[in-house]
Amino acid sequence: FFFSSRRRHTSQRSVSWARRCVQETAIIEIYTSPERQEKDIDPYDKHVFKFDYVFDCSTHQQKVYDIAAKPIIQSVLEGFNGTILAYGQTSSGKTFTMLGELDNDEYEGIIPRMVKTVFDQIAAAK
Repeated sequence: FFFSSRRRHTSQRSVSWARRCVQETAIIEIYTSPERQEKDIDPYDKHVFKFDYVFDCSTHQQKVYDIAAKPIIQSVLEGFNGTILAYGQTSSGKTFTMLGELDNDEYEGIIPRMVKTVFDQIAAAK
């Protein structure tokens, strides 16, 4: 299993809720009461999530694909089962991450890149 998180641009209110998210440290701390100060945090108010990788909101689509999806695609081509799933709240960037902009190579998402990789590998095997 490989778990990653991709942060999208957030509103100022959301920034106060997610106090710390450091790219590539794979730890996100979220405080459910934004009005509290750090020193007043109730331990039950703090949630820590650990990921294999955390993508910043400025991460390019190619990097997301190379780190989070391409190894799974390579495994599928070697005969293993693989699943890539985007999960999150409404407007969190799932469709952009998975599909992107189909007419723009720079902004293509995981699915078009995955299809290209599979067909490139099939062509190379002939």
